[in-house]
Amino acid sequence: MANEINEVFLINTKLFRPQIPEDLVARPKLLEYLHSRRQRLLTVVSAPAGYGKTTLVSSWLEDTEWPCAWLSLDEYDDDLVMFLSYVIAAIQTIYPDVGQETQALLKAPRLPQPLVLARSLINELGQVETSLVLVLDDYHVIHQTTIHDLLTELLRHPPQMLHLVITTRRDPPLALSKLRARDQMTEVRVEGLSFSPVETAALLQTMLGRPASDTTAASLTEKTEGWITGLRLAILSLRHQDNLDSLLSRLPDHPHYVMEYLIDEVLSSLPPSIEQYALSTAILDRFCAPLCETILGSEHGTDEVDVGGYYFIEWVVRSNLFTVPLDGQGKWYRYHHLFQQLLQHKLELKLDKVEIAALHRRASRWYTENGIIDEALQHALKAGDLSMAAQLVEENGPGLLNEDKWHTLEKWLAQLPNDLIQQRPRLLLAKAWVSYYQFALRAIPPILEAVEAILADDETAQPLWGEVDFFWGHHWFWQGQSSRSMDMLERALERIPKTHHLARGETELFWGVTSQMSDRKTEAVRALTAWLYDEQPLHPGRQTKLLGSLMFIHLLSGELAEAARETQRLKAVAAKYSNTYIRAWALYLMEHIHFLRNDLENAIQNFSQAVELRYILHTRAAVDCLVGLTLAYHGLGQPDRSRATMALLLEFAQDTNDPAYLAIAHSCQAHLALLQGDMASAVRWLQTADLTTNAGVMFYWIEVPQITQCRVLIAQGTKAGLQQAKALLQAYRQQNENQHNTRQLIEILPLQALVYHKQDLVDEALATLEHAVILAQTGSFIRPFVEPGPGLAGLLKQLRGQGVAQDYIAQILAAFPTDLQLEEEKITNRKSGTLAPARSAVVQNLTEPLTNRELDVLSLLAQGLSNKEIAVQLVITPGTVAQHTHNIYQKLMVKNRRQAVIKATELGIPRGQVDPGEDYKPSSG
Repeated sequence: MANEINEVFLINTKLFRPQIPEDLVARPKLLEYLHSRRQRLLTVVSAPAGYGKTTLVSSWLEDTEWPCAWLSLDEYDDDLVMFLSYVIAAIQTIYPDVGQETQALLKAPRLPQPLVLARSLINELGQVETSLVLVLDDYHVIHQTTIHDLLTELLRHPPQMLHLVITTRRDPPLALSKLRARDQMTEVRVEGLSFSPVETAALLQTMLGRPASDTTAASLTEKTEGWITGLRLAILSLRHQDNLDSLLSRLPDHPHYVMEYLIDEVLSSLPPSIEQYALSTAILDRFCAPLCETILGSEHGTDEVDVGGYYFIEWVVRSNLFTVPLDGQGKWYRYHHLFQQLLQHKLELKLDKVEIAALHRRASRWYTENGIIDEALQHALKAGDLSMAAQLVEENGPGLLNEDKWHTLEKWLAQLPNDLIQQRPRLLLAKAWVSYYQFALRAIPPILEAVEAILADDETAQPLWGEVDFFWGHHWFWQGQSSRSMDMLERALERIPKTHHLARGETELFWGVTSQMSDRKTEAVRALTAWLYDEQPLHPGRQTKLLGSLMFIHLLSGELAEAARETQRLKAVAAKYSNTYIRAWALYLMEHIHFLRNDLENAIQNFSQAVELRYILHTRAAVDCLVGLTLAYHGLGQPDRSRATMALLLEFAQDTNDPAYLAIAHSCQAHLALLQGDMASAVRWLQTADLTTNAGVMFYWIEVPQITQCRVLIAQGTKAGLQQAKALLQAYRQQNENQHNTRQLIEILPLQALVYHKQDLVDEALATLEHAVILAQTGSFIRPFVEPGPGLAGLLKQLRGQGVAQDYIAQILAAFPTDLQLEEEKITNRKSGTLAPARSAVVQNLTEPLTNRELDVLSLLAQGLSNKEIAVQLVITPGTVAQHTHNIYQKLMVKNRRQAVIKATELGIPRGQVDPGEDYKPSSG
């Protein structure tokens, strides 16, 4: 049974369009009305319970050729994440590939605004080429404004092929008046749903097997006001008596009392065992035979009733006792909602609270044994058994975290009383993990203190202590206290079992980075590499953390080629497991590397893809991604796109409601203003920015407000400003040297050299710049030297004149603006004795100019490198190299590498000093 009934199956039951009852009374006029207006955007079927809303829509869709996605809503769907998850699941029953991007957004650490989610779904539904009917059954259970906002946006900009159907007991707040005014909505209400005397007569004939007089049908219709459920109850009560007129004379005049009377009549006519089953199972929102037997206590042969669950279900289905099938296999059913409410009312009159709680407790145990934890938790809570509920969350929380389902854990915790959570360390740690995923890091230390107070000296709780150690290690890492962080993380590794994939993976990630920043890089790389292969298959969550740790180590060490290699591996894992979150990280990290190498075209390509996934990324990384794209567009001389991206960055940061992210966005705005020569705007930012917070770990971010502060002070060039920048940069240099953060040192040192230069401290300037060049050469950093502006070019030339890294400095100088490139290439040509024109001039001699990247590839082709070797050098794929090579051949009008190199020499292209002489021997591949 556990293999047949699981969480996925239960979810599927909500996506099943209810079957048409055998005793259905045809309503051709109503169906024709719906069919004739199906081109409208929205259909609303609104009436109180029991008027056949669901049956009407289901029978209508039975005869339409349009694909139908169905969702039966319940009270637990009144949550934006849950609601949209089910909507997407419903759509995917028809179009499996639609909704994947929106699903990924639902896993974001900060849930995007409803408008963002709606637009994502609209775009995905826009790809559907055939009409689609989406039915939201029982929408009246939805109360959250965010869900109404999402549907409002969906109706404001609807996909062309979508027709939305809503059944509800009351009108939803969806601006229906506007749709009505534009004739975009179809409405069916009580007056349309109520049975006429003719339809009542047809129902009597179908259910009783004998005709009724027109007078009797009219009288019954009047008594029930055409209320379908009331009519059915009346007919069910007649199965054991022949006198319809006698029943009609006893019926109360008000429909509400009619229902109470008739339910008593129906229940009193049931066999005792069936009645007991019906009342006891009224606590269930859905039921199957084994579950029914458990509720009645008959699952282990200790029968309290004389029939089994299968017989009960067969009986109620055969008797049309208001049961609705939930699948195509005849296993799962539910009661009609109104009938269930009436049964529950009768159950409360028959049993006391303790006895009803026992029924819920039995249901909870059955769901637990069958791995359906969400249902088990609901019944434990309804039983008032908080201990059982807490235990369910504690035992199943780690599994949710391992599978990246922290949103579900958050939902479970929200249903538990806070007093209960504060008493149980495992629940407190689950709450800490939710805060960790949400990046609400300030909320974690108080939780840890509460856990420590409860655990005290309990040495048997080693895994829990390990999680506490991890969180403290993580806390001290971001405070810039590497030593304290390392101590806590190493203790965590000793205590956290490898089966707790999330906690173990996060600990290994930060242990590796902290090791690098504690000058233990070699040890960390060796250990992380061993862990990657110490067990197979490795859990994908832990695998990505280990690869991420290796990537960060190399990036912080300034080893961009190695960092790119690990990022490519990360990207492959993301593709293998269809993990959009990891894919977003891989795109962002790869563009980051391209940006540092000043390969702005490839940087923009990756940045743009990552920006599209900005709501999925870690928010700080998403902000930095937008920063990089803004600066890259500026670097390529595309001011309009740069400004547009800057505006998007400000909007995104504002939407986070986090002052820290908005401060970074404003810092980037000042940074961009400085690059554009808008000194006034940059200075205004400097005068108003709050830069008092501790920089902590600068990590690898492109935009660091403290560094931008120094950029502005240097650009101002006042004596006081330069002195302040000098002091700040020296402190940041010391901080990053202590943390072995080579990546940020390469950002800081050129600025420090520029300060020395402006203070006429030439020796100090050259020494500092030489240190930066030596650190940066291995990784081929370019951008940190270009961004400070032309003032640094002169220092670089002097340094090259002293014989320091001449080829590398030439690459840096070639990346400066065109006027500097022309001057630099003239100097190069004079020294080499050639008359080759500057690159920019050569490009103009071609019908279609070579791009900077194509010039890079051509230069390496001249050195005889293979496509794979060129890909490693330029941190791109061999396929990209092949495409660039193809483009080069076409532009130079040649057929192979040797001809390309010869043609480049004839044109005087200087990059790499092309010379296809006798020593030119291309590598294989």
